[in-house]
Amino acid sequence: MTVTSKIVTGVAFPPSLLAETPPISVATLTAYLRDKGMPARGLDLNADFNEYLLNRVELEQVQGPENSHEFTQPFIKQFFLNHITGNYFAETNFEQWELQQQCQVAPESLSIWDPPFPFSYCEFLSILRDEPERVAKLVRDPDANIYHAFYHEKVAGQAAELGMMGFSIMGYNQVIPALTLGYLMKQENPDLYICWGGPWVTSFADMLIPRLEACPELGDLIDALVVREGEEPLLKMAEALSRGERPVGIPGGCKPMSEQSVLDTKPVGRKLLLEMSKPRENVPNTHWRTEDGTYERSGDISWVADMNQIPTPDYSDFDLSLYTTFREGQGSLVLQGSRSCYYMKCSFCNAITNFAPWSYRERSTENIEKDIDTFLELYPGVVHFDFADAVFPAKRLVEIADFFIEKKRPELFWEVDVRFEGNIDKAVLTKMRDSQGKLRFGLETANERLLDLVRKGNRMDVVHRLLQDSRELGYKPFLMTIVGLPTEERNEAEELYEFLSEYHDTVTYQIADFIVERNSPIQLRPDEYGIHIEDDEQQSFHHNLHFTRRAGYSDEEAQEVYRDILVRTMQRFKGAREVDVEQERSRVAPDDSVYRLSLRAGSFALENYWVKHNNLPFEGLVPIGYKVQQQWTDMTNKGTVFEIDPDIALGALAGAGSR
Repeated sequence: MTVTSKIVTGVAFPPSLLAETPPISVATLTAYLRDKGMPARGLDLNADFNEYLLNRVELEQVQGPENSHEFTQPFIKQFFLNHITGNYFAETNFEQWELQQQCQVAPESLSIWDPPFPFSYCEFLSILRDEPERVAKLVRDPDANIYHAFYHEKVAGQAAELGMMGFSIMGYNQVIPALTLGYLMKQENPDLYICWGGPWVTSFADMLIPRLEACPELGDLIDALVVREGEEPLLKMAEALSRGERPVGIPGGCKPMSEQSVLDTKPVGRKLLLEMSKPRENVPNTHWRTEDGTYERSGDISWVADMNQIPTPDYSDFDLSLYTTFREGQGSLVLQGSRSCYYMKCSFCNAITNFAPWSYRERSTENIEKDIDTFLELYPGVVHFDFADAVFPAKRLVEIADFFIEKKRPELFWEVDVRFEGNIDKAVLTKMRDSQGKLRFGLETANERLLDLVRKGNRMDVVHRLLQDSRELGYKPFLMTIVGLPTEERNEAEELYEFLSEYHDTVTYQIADFIVERNSPIQLRPDEYGIHIEDDEQQSFHHNLHFTRRAGYSDEEAQEVYRDILVRTMQRFKGAREVDVEQERSRVAPDDSVYRLSLRAGSFALENYWVKHNNLPFEGLVPIGYKVQQQWTDMTNKGTVFEIDPDIALGALAGAGSR
């Protein structure tokens, strides 16, 4: 095959998510293209947008002692960005501004890490299904859409240098921003070929295509949709465009993604996996837009990567100083030791959505060690290595642990998700402790009936043995747990509290409120799990689906049970005290510092947002009304921020005298 003129391919991670670490999807895709001789440029527009907003937050201290801690002002600014409500729809000329009422989010959390993400416009996804032309109007309206200002100030000019742009879309928060940025790029470069890929696209391509076809103003913005793995599809598109050809996928028309789930497929043998990893003549895993505006559905979405043929993720395009982990001296990079899952049975999980079912593949330990050595050589400040594997096999833990031990660099640490496997013994735990490796165990629940229901496969005798061994070794693994599993009774939820209380000195933990994830077995067969999901909800663009409980405690009791277990467990673990957020918004202590914040970006102006900072180390405060999964975050020396009513803030200011 002769390539006449190699094009430059951009791979972008769009807003709006918290920029903790550089995105591995962009780093892997750009590395793959470069390894094959195709020029590529990685863009983290999400990190750029976070920085853009942070730089435009104006913070004025109006009362209280100065705080000299270096993270105080960024901490308060990030708190502000994560707690502004839908008011950013006001002060615009967009005719549907009343949607701000749908987007408002109460200040239910004291943690800066919780949603909402500002300016994601995610509530418009409900409109995308039924009235896509309204979304097309928002995408084009500079007075209603902040990404116009962001683009013209920070991104303009880059599209002209590209022949193709790939958007890696992880979640629903990125959809409207990606549409907007794609529109602006095509305005700058009408010949730019845009493809979308990532977990959200894989989940929703079947629903998205009819909306793109029905609304050409949106369809014009997406030339192809890549489902599941994207390295080879992106390469084949770039090669076709370099030859002056419009990329064409593999004809045939595949089954909808819901019919290719783990429920309706069988294990894939090693021989077939090797066959699936071979290059194709046309573009695999891809639905593509034809000249008449319709999409041709791929007849083949089964290409999978050979994990040992993928180069080390390339993070060289990213400014690491933009990421929270690097700002705080705990620089973290993500790597992958495997794809898909070797267990494939947990009924609540959709972690394998982006990979073909039963296609588990491992990267060799030698290549993983090379990846880590490359990161350490190229990226100063990296000390943390986070494996993005769905689950890490126990037999490989010792090899990776020995590698870190031999480094003799005590500042390095690493984390992996694992199952409670019987072949993890005390010797393995010792290696993990000595290598500063964190095991993140999926416990989910301590109740045997519920473990069987969700097909978790945990044996409680193994669980107790591993945690007792950990206690003896002074090693603290991390537990992922869930309250509110289908059909759960109060006494069964209480078993989790009792279990965590028993090991409160031995583990760190996360308690998640149960949600139904799209493409999980529970979502596909809800009746088998004692829940009901309305047809309208099943056909929504929501990733987490609303459901009704038909067994166990009621829907009304569910939040009460979750909150009760969460609060009591945090009190037991950390001596936390419960806080009434409304009460905290109604008072200012003499030692509190009061700040007034505002944000100006393009035609947007948010004024007079007030917060107080208590100038104390985080003391285990537990707010009322958590709705998101919660784990303990080290907030030492960062203090705690509360939103306060403007009248209270002004009253405190008047009482203290003007500064």
